[in-house]
Amino acid sequence: MRTLSPSMSLQTRLYGPLLIGLSVVLILIGPIAWPWRLMTALAGLLWGSWLWRRHLRRRPLALRIGPRGELSCSCADEPQLTVSHVLPGLLHPRLIAVRLETDGGGYRDLFIPGDALDPEQHWQLRRTLMGFRQDQSDSRLGT
Repeated sequence: MRTLSPSMSLQTRLYGPLLIGLSVVLILIGPIAWPWRLMTALAGLLWGSWLWRRHLRRRPLALRIGPRGELSCSCADEPQLTVSHVLPGLLHPRLIAVRLETDGGGYRDLFIPGDALDPEQHWQLRRTLMGFRQDQSDSRLGT
């Protein structure tokens, strides 16, 4: 069983809050009346902060690839989740962005930039996810 632990790069840690701050600034320089600007900016700041904290809490901290291609992950809020489906997403050498459906019916968003893992591990994870999706489509066809 292989275990991959994607790290959060400095860029990823900075881009989340930067995106929230940029959204608030764009709202504040907009052409609507000041009371609406302030309320909208405050709502955007609160909502963005909640989403960023939720992402940090729910992001997979460790991915385990079994010998037969089974996939499980560990998150901060749940120690062990078994993946039942990999929904379509982006599998590129610079970015992996897919949605993992768990056995419990929930889902986790997997967002791994190319610099979060070494190139060999990133390649292995992309191949596993492609194989996982291929196995799912074969089983859904009834073969």
